Amino acid sequence: MVGMTLVAALTDYMSVTTFRGTHMKRISLLDGIKTEDTVMPLKKEDQATGTMTEFIPSKKYLGDFHIDNDMVMDFLRNMSYIVEPDVELTLTLEDAPKKHKTTIMKAQGLSAAVKYMSSDLEFPPVEVKVVTEDYDLSIAFSYDKRVNNTEFTSYCNYVITDFGGTHETVAQQAICQYFTREAKRLEPNSKQEISFDDCKNGLLVAVNLEHIKPEFESQNKERVSNKFTGDDKKLIGDAIYNVMNNNSTVLKKAISYLRNVSKARQEANKIKGVKLVKQTTFL
Repeated sequence: MVGMTLVAALTDYMSVTTFRGTHMKRISLLDGIKTEDTVMPLKKEDQATGTMTEFIPSKKYLGDFHIDNDMVMDFLRNMSYIVEPDVELTLTLEDAPKKHKTTIMKAQGLSAAVKYMSSDLEFPPVEVKVVTEDYDLSIAFSYDKRVNNTEFTSYCNYVITDFGGTHETVAQQAICQYFTREAKRLEPNSKQEISFDDCKNGLLVAVNLEHIKPEFESQNKERVSNKFTGDDKKLIGDAIYNVMNNNSTVLKKAISYLRNVSKARQEANKIKGVKLVKQTTFL
């Protein structure tokens, strides 16, 4: 209710229409004052379920605010990664010169978010899902050697969490802990021992959290603060283990990539050591 009240206060015009099968209800406000509150029956051919919101941003409070087509398209692209498989997203433009141009976007799945982040992945994105009584957590990930550290795309209850949060942290920890353990198990005597930081290098992760009680750190809902316990981390780690260990080809590619990262790190450390000795001797 707070969010709806805020939107209504910052619009010159706002209308919310809900469709519930045989009936629809519409509430309209002009300058924050209710001008319409109606319930109407629907003809059989018009019956539907859903919500439609129309609004014009307030010039008084927001100035010449403009939501362009690219902003809307980018939002729909993000939603296409996390909506249910049978959902279609439709954008119809009403402004010239593209009036009445319609774009239909089908559900793509979370792996598509990782592919959007990079066109040079080390292996096809791996998808993992954990389902509990309180939340569903979906993760897709791969690696790109051109990327430093870890890059995220994340969501919580259909909100794009640009500033990350605990869902990103727990996903990264589970992935990196899995690879450090698995690399040691597969090659216990390897000279290129893989560290936790090696696993973060070049990691691309898409995370989608659906929680019955989501917690955010600000009104803008840009950062998630839900707590994850040790049991939660184990569930996610087990899910990654089950998926990866049933796909030996991808596992080998991932470990090979991480061995190269480890080797590059060790070589860099040797060079730093040589430079440090020379500087110390000279002084």
